[in-house]
Amino acid sequence: YCVPSFTVTNSTDVAIHKIKPPTCLGGLCVDCFAEGNPCGKGCCKSSFIIYDAADEAKTDPKGKILVVPKSWGTELFSDANRFKV
Repeated sequence: YCVPSFTVTNSTDVAIHKIKPPTCLGGLCVDCFAEGNPCGKGCCKSSFIIYDAADEAKTDPKGKILVVPKSWGTELFSDANRFKV
C-alpha cells in the first residue's frame, strides 16, 4: 500500500488508463532497481508504467514515463522536473 497509482479518466469519468510504478515484494513497494542500478546510470530515475484500464493483470504496458534527474545543483535549488515519455 506504499505504491502510488493514478487513473486517467475521460470526460464522463470512465477509466481509460492506469499509471503506476514498477513494484517488488509482491506489489508492496516501489522497485527502485527497475531503471538500473541506483548507484550507477539508473541513479535517481523513477518510472511510471501506463496500462489500459481494462488490463487488470498489468501484462501489456502501453507506455512509460521516466523522471530523469538533472545536476545536483538544479535538483537542490529548484523544483523543476524533467520527464522522458
